Amino acid sequence: MELKTIKKIHVLPFAQVVGAVFAVLGFVATIPLFFLMAVPDTSPAGRLGAVGGIILTMIIYPAMLFVISFISSGIMAIVYNFIAPHVGGIKLEVE
Repeated sequence: MELKTIKKIHVLPFAQVVGAVFAVLGFVATIPLFFLMAVPDTSPAGRLGAVGGIILTMIIYPAMLFVISFISSGIMAIVYNFIAPHVGGIKLEVE
């Protein structure tokens, strides 16, 4: 086994991947909400409103997670690139 050190993280690809992962996880997290909110209601308007609201949530929540995680992971990569040369960076054991 060889020990390697991450010397630099390319900001844009890292932020895109982390953002995409969080968007997918956010979408998956809204699926149970869809089924819970789709339970029949006594009023037809109430049921339609709930389903429409959860569909909107299934679109907005992953998009918000993507934007927030994209920005935060981009900042994290920039900070890592400044700190890693001084502290030694993250070490990975690879085969």
